[in-house]
Amino acid sequence: MPLAGTIDKTRPHKLAMPAREDASQSPVLIYQYLDNGELVEVPNTPANQTPGVLAQEMRIRQAQFLQMAEDALHTKGTPEWQQHFEHENAKRRAQEMADRAKVYDDLEQMMCSGYLSSGLPLPDRVHYARTREALAEYLASKPERDAMRDEISDPASCRAWEIVEQQAEVSLQYAYFFDTSDIHDREQCRRISAVEIFNLMNKGP
Repeated sequence: MPLAGTIDKTRPHKLAMPAREDASQSPVLIYQYLDNGELVEVPNTPANQTPGVLAQEMRIRQAQFLQMAEDALHTKGTPEWQQHFEHENAKRRAQEMADRAKVYDDLEQMMCSGYLSSGLPLPDRVHYARTREALAEYLASKPERDAMRDEISDPASCRAWEIVEQQAEVSLQYAYFFDTSDIHDREQCRRISAVEIFNLMNKGP
């Protein structure tokens, strides 16, 4: 498999890591170029990460919650009502992870296939429609994310909050990239924080 320092972002590509491997923890990432099927291995750096990395992490977490749901029904010494409650709660969390994976899969397809091949409209630095829509969603979910932060009690709950917070900011960054891709590349937009995007969208004339 060819080795490279970075992905050729001018070519359509997608993440092609093994299904059960956590891409976010791997030292390297494997991508497939969609124009000729070629696989390429690159270092796992922020510049080389696409939304597919987060999508794969969400699918791994989905599988973990599905296993927790199954295990909950066979916990010895646990009342039946509690088994049922833990089973349904784990199933709900698994579905949440599946929904989040779908969002990042869609972002992966849109972002890595290019505007012309994906059918996306051209960048919009007049109305910033996608950025404003993403910003509204970011602000609407902020109370829930803040509540998760306030309830952190252990490393697991801290990691869960970090993932949700990261997902919210990344979605906003990608929307801003879509609207400004004629002047910004993907890595530049990853360095622009949610606060900075909010200020840009609300600055005076």
